[in-house]
Amino acid sequence: MPGTPGKPLDRKLALSPQEAAELLGVSLPTVRKLLFMGRIRFTRAGRRILIPIAALEAFLNGEEVGNAAS
Repeated sequence: MPGTPGKPLDRKLALSPQEAAELLGVSLPTVRKLLFMGRIRFTRAGRRILIPIAALEAFLNGEEVGNAAS
């Protein structure tokens, strides 16, 4: 079960922009452009940008998504 002490998550729930770029096979500047154009949904944890895996899947499926960052 996720969140169980001493037991790691089976998979990540969110990625950094660098991780997303590597996964998509594009450059980091391309991912940043997509994020700030509102093409890929993201959220912030302090100054850190987190991209939910579901947001990348939605982007790849051509779904229009809003930006959760404020």
